[in-house]
Amino acid sequence: MKLTKCQKDILEKMIINRDNEDGELVYEKRQCYLGCDRVDSRILYGLLRVCAISLDQYSDINNGMERYTINDTGIQLLNEI
Repeated sequence: MKLTKCQKDILEKMIINRDNEDGELVYEKRQCYLGCDRVDSRILYGLLRVCAISLDQYSDINNGMERYTINDTGIQLLNEI
């Protein structure tokens, strides 16, 4: 699967900040953020489509907050580039 430049950039930022909250894509109230930066939700959906990110265990889906972290597939996709 081929990633877009934006998807690659997001995954790289997630790897760099993997050990803190800035490495999570947060989707809440129809808005998507990586750290303090707003991210187009289409990028989130694209990364989900290729299974590059996973729902974090600390997500609060009942209150409308989803948190995603990079997974092994996402790391592997970046390594293939």
